[in-house]
Amino acid sequence: MLQRWMRRIGIPLSILLYLGFWGVMSLQITDPTDFDVFFLPSAKIALAGHPLDIYQVRYDGNYPNANGPLSMLPLTLLAAVAQRFGFINNFTGCRMFVAIGFAIFSLLLSREAVLTLDLLLPKPLHGIRRFLAYCVFALSPELWHSVLGYGHIEHPLMLWMLLAGVRSLMLRRPTRAGLFLGLALLTRSSAILYLLPLTLLLLRGRDWSGALRFVGCAALTLGLGLLPFALADRADLIYSLVSFHAGLPVGGGSLWGALGDSPLVAIGDHYDSEIVLGAALLFTLLVLAFRRDLRLGKEPLEPGAGAIYALLAIAGLCFPLFLKTLWPYYYLDTYMLLALWWLSMARNLNSWGARIRWCAGAVLPLSAVFAGQLAETGLTAEGTNSWTQQWSLIMTIVTASMIAVILLLLWYGSHSSTRRMRGGEATEVNDGYPDIAMPANVSV
Repeated sequence: MLQRWMRRIGIPLSILLYLGFWGVMSLQITDPTDFDVFFLPSAKIALAGHPLDIYQVRYDGNYPNANGPLSMLPLTLLAAVAQRFGFINNFTGCRMFVAIGFAIFSLLLSREAVLTLDLLLPKPLHGIRRFLAYCVFALSPELWHSVLGYGHIEHPLMLWMLLAGVRSLMLRRPTRAGLFLGLALLTRSSAILYLLPLTLLLLRGRDWSGALRFVGCAALTLGLGLLPFALADRADLIYSLVSFHAGLPVGGGSLWGALGDSPLVAIGDHYDSEIVLGAALLFTLLVLAFRRDLRLGKEPLEPGAGAIYALLAIAGLCFPLFLKTLWPYYYLDTYMLLALWWLSMARNLNSWGARIRWCAGAVLPLSAVFAGQLAETGLTAEGTNSWTQQWSLIMTIVTASMIAVILLLLWYGSHSSTRRMRGGEATEVNDGYPDIAMPANVSV
């Protein structure tokens, strides 16, 4: 009875403290962010009676709101409340109010991650272990870095949709997964990097109809979501979400900034988006070539299915490695995906050696925090938001090293599994974890 009452009081109190913490942290931000120059002005246009004209916003001459429209729905509702009570133009008050409101998506993202762990582990987490798992995601430094430091309030919403989509695929619901991925694309266009490997995983599992439903539903959701904006203001929509990026110069922080004055920079200047997608596709094919156990579809989940999130992390890292300009908050995706991979490996910790190795694996998500903070240092090293060639080289090496380490660990997991199988330990496969069935009490 005591535990039941502690849950009834402790959980709501923890949520309130968490929301309040976001509000207090928002007070530390003094400089304008993307929230102030893009999101809030777009919400004001919607409140003025023109919700389909939000892509007319321009900052510093020609810089548009280059984010999907989905996050504008909750933001406009919050802005309407702020307008009703007269503090929408109050820099501090409005930001605090929206930070508290959008912190709910951070909690939903964390909940989705923990539900995924319930699916990947032999049995669901309970008690203090479940609470600590929530903390790994909800208290991520990179979460605050993106949402508060850079004002990208849509980032947790996109990651929530992404994780919900992947879990739906693991539960063999490709249509629902396509809906979630389509919503993720309507939040941030970078979500397409995860659509590619997930589709290939379905094809690897020979789920042809599932792959078709997954991609088709994602495309239909994206198309229906953008259609009203295209009919009302096609020119500004295309400029904001497509053509504007093509006209940007190479800003640095990635491979193209590290090349300096090399003629190869012209390739990145014109084709960086295509190279990002191509690299994600090539890395996915490479991983699938030596990790035969990674698949999605009609078959039950493999015990090592958590490695799927490592594959997604590699695809996501192609974004900061090959895009024209690196921004530090790009590593938030990597943190969430690597944290899921790491926690999903807590399956066979019967010995102290296994526990020590698993604890050492915390370096995986921590490396994303390190990369994000290092990028922040490099971006502001000269006192302005601009990259030098030296810092671009450093960040290129860091990002490429993260990809290399993940590839090496994935290869080692496959190699060690094969070696154990040949040694007669056929019951231990996929990164050394015993074969299990899907838990019967996992939330769908």
